[in-house]
Amino acid sequence: MDTQPIPQYHSGQMVLGGPGDLKMLRAPRRTRRGDAFLNRARRVLDSDDVRFDWLLRLMTIDIDRLSPAEIETLYLEAWFIVEDGQESAVRPYADTKIKIGPKEYDFWKLCQRDVKRFLMDLVTTNFHHYDIFTGEPAPNFSEQWVWLFFRHGQKLRRRFLGTLRTRLVLACADLLDRLGADRLKRCPLKVNDKSCGRLFLARRAQKFCSRQHASRAAWLRWLQRHHGGTRAKS
Repeated sequence: MDTQPIPQYHSGQMVLGGPGDLKMLRAPRRTRRGDAFLNRARRVLDSDDVRFDWLLRLMTIDIDRLSPAEIETLYLEAWFIVEDGQESAVRPYADTKIKIGPKEYDFWKLCQRDVKRFLMDLVTTNFHHYDIFTGEPAPNFSEQWVWLFFRHGQKLRRRFLGTLRTRLVLACADLLDRLGADRLKRCPLKVNDKSCGRLFLARRAQKFCSRQHASRAAWLRWLQRHHGGTRAKS
């Protein structure tokens, strides 16, 4: 994994303003807590497929049922994803204890909504309009949102400076672009006029969100052929 530091917009100011975002004026000391998180993140968020699955799972989580510790883990894992696994950029957050209150729960509900709208629009209409000027404050040290571009070997890399909420949607777009936008599918299983509709990232010729739903669909097709679908309700 590439660990070359990504340039910060302003030395010593690691984050940007915004509801639910963290704010720190100086990088904290290195901690065992940060080491433990980064070691775990390297294992469990080690590929684009896994990171995109994380965003799909985010859509289905009941935020109100999460503990403060679980909300804190959401923050850290989200920063790992939006920073594309760049440990030098993630470590300041991993080394900082995050105080979780009602506004942080509300923040994650907004993140859920944004990611869900983005992906649902793409899979149903192939188009999504995302306006980042939605009342969120711009970074503390600028009146505008900022894109940074810099050369990294043979590649031109970019970094968007904005709130975590906005960066999650952009990370979702970047991951889907790298993985293949045609892999984003919606489960077509329909039983008794009820559709599954779950979004998933297809592997090869995968048509349903799970093996169970693929088997159920095959069973329903067999019933339709041999019994006219009369036993489908059972």
